[in-house]
Amino acid sequence: MKHFLLKCAVLLFTAFPLFSQNIAREQGLVTDDPIWRQALGGSVLSLPSVQAQSAVVALDGGNIRAYSTAGKPMWSFTARGKISPYVTRSREGTSYLSRTNGIFIAVNRAGRELWRYTLDDPLCARVITGWDGRLFVPTEKKLYCFTASGTLLWSKILESPISIAPKLDKSGNIFLALKNGEILKIDPFCNTQVWRTSETPAVIISIDQKRILAFYKDGTMEEIGASQDWFISAQSGVQPLVLPRLQASPLAAVCRGDYIAVTMSDGRITVLSIEEKKIVWTGDTHIRETAKSGVVPETEAEMLYDERGIYVLSKNGASCFSSEGKRFWFTYLKNAASVPAFGDDGVLYSGGKDWILYAYKIEDRVLPEKNALFGPLPEGSYGMGRPHTFETSEIPLNEQERKIKLETIGKAVKEGKIGTNEP
Repeated sequence: MKHFLLKCAVLLFTAFPLFSQNIAREQGLVTDDPIWRQALGGSVLSLPSVQAQSAVVALDGGNIRAYSTAGKPMWSFTARGKISPYVTRSREGTSYLSRTNGIFIAVNRAGRELWRYTLDDPLCARVITGWDGRLFVPTEKKLYCFTASGTLLWSKILESPISIAPKLDKSGNIFLALKNGEILKIDPFCNTQVWRTSETPAVIISIDQKRILAFYKDGTMEEIGASQDWFISAQSGVQPLVLPRLQASPLAAVCRGDYIAVTMSDGRITVLSIEEKKIVWTGDTHIRETAKSGVVPETEAEMLYDERGIYVLSKNGASCFSSEGKRFWFTYLKNAASVPAFGDDGVLYSGGKDWILYAYKIEDRVLPEKNALFGPLPEGSYGMGRPHTFETSEIPLNEQERKIKLETIGKAVKEGKIGTNEP
């Protein structure tokens, strides 16, 4: 009995710090020291790019630096000039950046330049990597599409500057909004659908392979893309989705399955059900908590939504909620130079105004990696898609039928029976 009580006391003693820490996180009182910090030699320009056991940051000195998730410096690349505040990595670990004079540069996972291309203007948003590795590169009034090896596939002149940065939808295409109120959906071959809205949206998200949801500053929402017409008004369409009006202007939104999570300018998060067409729950983020102390309201936020829960990130801190609405934790950041990044390993990466990169272990839940070497595979697939100008081929799309067809052609080639009518 004595040994049993002693063992219980030891277990209680060792568990108490973890229990206390969890309570503190729920109350927003996390004061843990970072698990590591690294001097950067410059101020961070944008949120770190975290994937494949490493983090890459862009600095105002004109270079990008990579660190392992354990804090070990991996490599540094100097662009030899000022750079735009955006750095993106493909799932193979290639980093993409541009100088302010429009020179677009690809850097491999070892920090060596692969190729460069001179754009008309510098990047105005992060590069989007497509399902097959192709790159959608946005500048203020032009969109470029490259292969991963640097070959220009096409470019598209935009009628107005970009107001909402391009994003990848659930079918592998990209969508974006322009300052003139237009919403564009562009496929991998530059075929474009255009919808006109009555005003410029504040946020747009993809809710399935066909539909886009636009959020306006007054809290109203509008479904875009219900009709398959090539050029339609956003006010037309068949049985548009109608959702309740938000209580405040949206800052960011994300969709997962049937649910849409929105961070609002008043610091609250709200989750809506697409199927039930109603608000499921609303909660207070760290933005709401900091606003009570007179902190300047946030104008920028990022969101993540995965099997672990819903994450809200801003310069002032981060929050985490379960899908059912329980607030797991929230924490504050001081003197952050940009919005932080939250990794699959439960670590929050924040670049400070003091030129130091901090890594905070926030939670122990780790998102399972489907592939430890590469980053996550983008949604969608281009399949056997071809430009609309391409004539229909006699090569079947079904894999088994295609295999038989190719074997027949191969046999004909060996026998020398290729004729003028052979495709």
